[in-house]
Amino acid sequence: MTYIPDVGYIPRMTYPPSSIYEIKPKPEIKQGANFEGADLRFADLFRKDFRYANLRKANLEGKKIELAYFAGADFREANLKGANLFRGSYKVANFEGANLEEAGILTNLQSANFRKANLRDACLGSSDLGMANFEGANLEKAILSQADLREAYLVDANMLETELKETKLEGAIIDDGEGREYILGE
Repeated sequence: MTYIPDVGYIPRMTYPPSSIYEIKPKPEIKQGANFEGADLRFADLFRKDFRYANLRKANLEGKKIELAYFAGADFREANLKGANLFRGSYKVANFEGANLEEAGILTNLQSANFRKANLRDACLGSSDLGMANFEGANLEKAILSQADLREAYLVDANMLETELKETKLEGAIIDDGEGREYILGE
């Protein structure tokens, strides 16, 4: 059992090996579980299933999260500064207003919402960010090299010194700072 302050005990489980493309965690945490405001920095999150969990304002600072399933999870205003999110699924997760400064992210974030999130100095290289929303996000000095940003929404995003080497941007929507939006071609 793992104790999470303000939440209680969560049983530990052992999972069989799985590939990075087929994550099949055994559900032990009730889908949609409420961890709002919880301090999860010391919780065992390896291969856990947090689909649709409420992690709003949760503290995951510096946390290494590997092979976890957070599809549809709510991370609004959560603290993920310096966190490492590897080989999991965060499809349609909501990171609106979250702090992901200096985070290392290599995972599936298709259609995730990063509206007004702080991703300064974050490394998202090679991540799948297709159709993600970065409206008003701070991507200053972020590394997006080789990431898939096809059809992503980047209007009002701060992309000062953002590294975009070999990034897929087809269909992404950006603006020119004067209210005009552009769809990038191939």
